[in-house]
Amino acid sequence: MISLAIVLKRLKKTSLLLFIFPSVAIIFSLMIHNLLVSFKYQPQLFYKNFSSNLKVILCDEKNNFCSDMNYIQDVRNPDLFDCIKNETVLYFFYNNNKYEWKDFKPIYKDPNFDKNKFTKITFDQIDKENITCIKNSKLFNFYNNFKSISNYIHKIKNHEKFSYGTSVPVNPFFYGETSISNIVKRLPLAYFFKPLIYISALLMMLYWYLNNLTAKNIQNTSKNLYFFYFGILSAIFLIFHVTFLGLNIENKLFHKIRRIIIVLFILFEIISQLLLVINLRKNLEKYKPYISRKVLSLKYYLISFMIIATMLILFILTFFDLSSRFDYFLEWNYFLILLFFYLLSFFLWKINKSKTY
Repeated sequence: MISLAIVLKRLKKTSLLLFIFPSVAIIFSLMIHNLLVSFKYQPQLFYKNFSSNLKVILCDEKNNFCSDMNYIQDVRNPDLFDCIKNETVLYFFYNNNKYEWKDFKPIYKDPNFDKNKFTKITFDQIDKENITCIKNSKLFNFYNNFKSISNYIHKIKNHEKFSYGTSVPVNPFFYGETSISNIVKRLPLAYFFKPLIYISALLMMLYWYLNNLTAKNIQNTSKNLYFFYFGILSAIFLIFHVTFLGLNIENKLFHKIRRIIIVLFILFEIISQLLLVINLRKNLEKYKPYISRKVLSLKYYLISFMIIATMLILFILTFFDLSSRFDYFLEWNYFLILLFFYLLSFFLWKINKSKTY
């Protein structure tokens, strides 16, 4: 027979993990997204058979007066860190005149082009930062110390399946630039986010099972409590939500179903937490040896706030046509606040090793 102390110990661990896993999934997904979109660095554009130290190519008989133009074929050096911090501009000297490539190209393509008048190509560094050179990054020390990570980021960004949620770094917790799903449904973030949320959903089931087991023991009842059923339903709808995340099905019914699923996940989560708090307060005398009354009060105030906030949000969304930014701002912060129920559960329970069943 398992002691109540062991059950409570497992409940505390599960509560803490249930706060950590989804928090990491959401916050780190956002951080990884911002890192990827801000990483605009590419291998340096050098020119065939020449290094970054090249200053000038003299067009003479040895190279057939640069007639094959292999020198201006864009060939990428695979090393991200072998780049020039300033922009390099090519100038072409023809018939005693100096041209940039955009002006020289039509002359070179002209059938009357006289290669004997093509004298040289120069590579001039100008006073303009090369934004694709990783040496100009504010995080260069990090990238330089972890070159394998830098190269891996570059490899990800150039993968055919990679796509942006946004084109610039965002902070939706404050500005609501985009939704959670728009960030996490894309590769490679989906490989990071989805497994963590699946694990979180399983932890939710374990969390409500252990709460139910604890309540049945302390209250000396064989019946499952209502919060257990709503908690399990919440976890099931979370699994459905994550499973459908990233599926591009252009169907109005499908989009409505997805919206209903996320609403039911939130609704059942709020109801289960509310019923749990009500049950603890209703049977406070029985739970006194096992819980912190201060933390229980915090859970009560938090669930009250969430209920009032939810009703207020629904009222605002029903009668006011607000921007999508407001919706996204609410979404990010709402889900983060929900996770604090589990953190409070970690601090709520006290382990009394003398009690067994």
